[in-house]
Amino acid sequence: MAQGFSLKDQLFNLEKTRYLAGLFASADAGFDAHRFEAQVMAELSSLELKQRIT
Repeated sequence: MAQGFSLKDQLFNLEKTRYLAGLFASADAGFDAHRFEAQVMAELSSLELKQRIT
């Protein structure tokens, strides 16, 4: 396995968070995508893969 590869960071990262925020915002005009992104990213780095899934 390549050193430095992180499955949790490949699956759950800023790019994916922004993508989801955009989908939510397009479905709900009142959804605050920037706030969602900030809240998710503030917690994400401290979570392991299983914690990010559940």
